[in-house]
Amino acid sequence: MDEAREQLIEAALPAREFCEVSERVETGKAWQEILRVAEETQADLIVMGSHGEAALGRLFLGSTANQVVRQAPCPVLVVRRK
Repeated sequence: MDEAREQLIEAALPAREFCEVSERVETGKAWQEILRVAEETQADLIVMGSHGEAALGRLFLGSTANQVVRQAPCPVLVVRRK
């Protein structure tokens, strides 16, 4: 969990120049925890990465990003790696 937290802090460094950023490391089903924490903290925005590796994968409704986008209480920014 410490390593995951360190990676989150490093990934968010550029954003700290223009906005408030908070990172959390939780355990459980990813999409459920993301939605729970967003509700609990009254998040303004959820930013999350997506693998986006295969078109076939986007057809299934079980992906974490898909679940979060469909149920989030606030806007969601999904970023795909190059």
